[in-house]
Amino acid sequence: MSNRLQPSRPSSVLRRDKCGSTLVLVIILTFGLSIIVASLLHALIGDKRLNRRISLANQARNAAEGVVEAAVAEIDRRAASYSSLGATSLSDYTLPTEVATFLANGGIDATSLQFKPGNLSPLPNKPVVIDGTDPFNAPDIDKGKPVVLRHAYVYGRASATDPVTGQKVTSHVSNLVQVREQTWLNYAVFYNLDLEMHSGSAMDVVGPVHTNQNAYVTSGNGVNLRFWGSFTTPKKILRKYKYGGTVTHTGGVYFTPKESASASELLSMSMTQDSNMSGFKTFAENRWKGFLQEQSFEVPEFNPPGLLEYVPDDHTTSSVDEMRNSAYAMIEPQLASVTSDDASAHTYRGFKGLQVENQKFSALAGLTIRIKDASAWDAIPSANPTDPGFELVYYLGANPNRPVNRSNLPQRDGITQKPIEYVVDPARMSPALLQKLNDAIKIVKYVETGSGTAGNRSLAATDVDPSSGVANRYGLYDRRQGYQGGSSNNGLMGAHHTLQIDMAAFHTFLNAPAAEWEDQIDSSLKVYDPDVSYSGIVYVQLPLVPYSNSAVSARDTTDKIRPAVGPTATTPGYAVVLRNASVLPSLPSDLSRRDDGLTFATNGPVYIMGNYNADGNSSTGSSSAPDTTNPLTNTELPALIAADAVTLLSSVYNDGDMGQSAKSTLNTAAFTEVSAGIISGIVPTNLNTSGVGTNNQWAGGVHNFVRFLENWTNKTYRYRGSVVCLYENEVSKGPWYQSVFTYWYNFPQRDVGYHTYFAGGKFPPGLPVMRTVRRISVADITAAQYEAGPPTPPVAAE
Repeated sequence: MSNRLQPSRPSSVLRRDKCGSTLVLVIILTFGLSIIVASLLHALIGDKRLNRRISLANQARNAAEGVVEAAVAEIDRRAASYSSLGATSLSDYTLPTEVATFLANGGIDATSLQFKPGNLSPLPNKPVVIDGTDPFNAPDIDKGKPVVLRHAYVYGRASATDPVTGQKVTSHVSNLVQVREQTWLNYAVFYNLDLEMHSGSAMDVVGPVHTNQNAYVTSGNGVNLRFWGSFTTPKKILRKYKYGGTVTHTGGVYFTPKESASASELLSMSMTQDSNMSGFKTFAENRWKGFLQEQSFEVPEFNPPGLLEYVPDDHTTSSVDEMRNSAYAMIEPQLASVTSDDASAHTYRGFKGLQVENQKFSALAGLTIRIKDASAWDAIPSANPTDPGFELVYYLGANPNRPVNRSNLPQRDGITQKPIEYVVDPARMSPALLQKLNDAIKIVKYVETGSGTAGNRSLAATDVDPSSGVANRYGLYDRRQGYQGGSSNNGLMGAHHTLQIDMAAFHTFLNAPAAEWEDQIDSSLKVYDPDVSYSGIVYVQLPLVPYSNSAVSARDTTDKIRPAVGPTATTPGYAVVLRNASVLPSLPSDLSRRDDGLTFATNGPVYIMGNYNADGNSSTGSSSAPDTTNPLTNTELPALIAADAVTLLSSVYNDGDMGQSAKSTLNTAAFTEVSAGIISGIVPTNLNTSGVGTNNQWAGGVHNFVRFLENWTNKTYRYRGSVVCLYENEVSKGPWYQSVFTYWYNFPQRDVGYHTYFAGGKFPPGLPVMRTVRRISVADITAAQYEAGPPTPPVAAE
């Protein structure tokens, strides 16, 4: 075995080997790094391209949403402006140039900006009640109310182009829109003016409450004012009097924090917990869970389409009247686009545009009773039955074979824009029909005789039963109107000629046999055909103050209001008396032709003489439910009275009381029941320049909205309906005086509530709708879906 050592390699060889290994390593590392760098560069370029594409997609989607938003804004505008919305609500709308210019910034292609409107879903058979128990609806101001829901899709498209590469990205979006429709009768209490509640007695308000102005809420000492439904206002809710002074009504005021709350669950609002409280929005959200909302919640103001908002007079500027009484137009007659009145042609200046004129109850009346000036009346109307002192007028709709309604508006003269009217000639009526008319409607002059002192007048009968010579109808003296501050029975300020309608006899007139409606000159014609033309709306047109009157012509540049003739110290005014109205007039039910119920409207004051649409039995029905729910015996209709002012004369008030209505002694009332929504006005609380009530002239509060003229001490007035205060009185301007109201009435025990008909969405005919538009959802859609166009959503689920 050899132990020889192996020869060693030179050191230079060792160095060459190490250098070669390093070079290979560097080459390998460099190659790998190149691959990594190349990959990173490729990734960065890809990310840049991807980011550019994402940026283009975002631009395109934002522009597409902008297109849709512009279209939805137009739906919103039309919903607030148009009296009716067709199924294709945007069929004639094109994207405004300024909108396209605004959206076509950056890489947006202006020619790519398009939208496609879908049809509104059909009207449902009945409203949908917004569930107030659903937490999702907590901020919804409509919770607990029946609203009509319609939906539509609006599609939008926009393309963005990369200016460097020319790459184009197109976005398609869909927006589901909800249109909500409701009426004033969706509320137990709706005020377009300041709402004041300061009853000395306990009050419970069941149902939603809304005012477009401020709300002032207090309650009598030791009693409570409780609101069981939502309470909303776009302005303030205040725990004080509007008329100023120290609040002496220190009882509790409670609001509900939930749907169907129990009495113990209602939560109070102390004197310091109103809209003037710092952080009130957060406090109210936590306490009343969205059932009480005011200006901090951005509550919208509710006005029907086309009607301008009410503007109250500013009491700090005593020399200027800023008042704009726009909603009073609802009870005006149809006015014309003319420069002056032509009373002989019944054409009166004051046209407010078709959107407003078509909203009026007078436009949709199936029958108008137009009173002639009292100077043309016979002393005893029954002595000349072919000239009863009034005219019956009706309109034909665009479809003349159906009654006028909001979908069948009256035909109009193309020059004056006044509806084309047809006058029912009494001389062409059959004797049987003329007798029914004379039984139903009578005019009665106010005639004052004797030399009685103020407060002790003797009134003469002007309607005498020809068979007996006994007086059976009288003119009416309204002691509240007559007071006028400072003196009782101030001249003839309370005196009224009256048109008296016996509602039972009017029902007989409407339902006369077909043969009696035949024209006595041409039997192939009818003087009037209720089955075709009666809409469920009756309008009484009282004589207008002429445009030549400076007080009227001065308003031509403001709200253009045309009031009816009111009483003065030397001349009577005009009023309507509704009597014998326990069962209201109607035709056999045919809902395919007309809405169920009766709407009675006039441009002057209304006096309800006795029970209205109710049996007057205190043991049946309630302040919310009809006298019976048995469909075989229930004659109660969804009903509405719209007037300048509404006064209730009790069930025991009679013609003798009317004849003595100017006397100083009040007659004693009895239990009386009214079932109807009431739209009327008030004389607002009169504030001086310091914001304090003047001479105790107050609005009287919601509890005095319906007026009284009798001694109701310990007597009950039952009312189920909806209270709607829309305007300031233009005719019945006698204020409610805190210090002297006992001169004309003593207050009743009030059993007042919200009608279950209205709470369930069962309304009388002719009501305008108030609309709000909501954006429900926005979603991406495919190009194919866009090209196919929006589908029509189904009818809203009940």
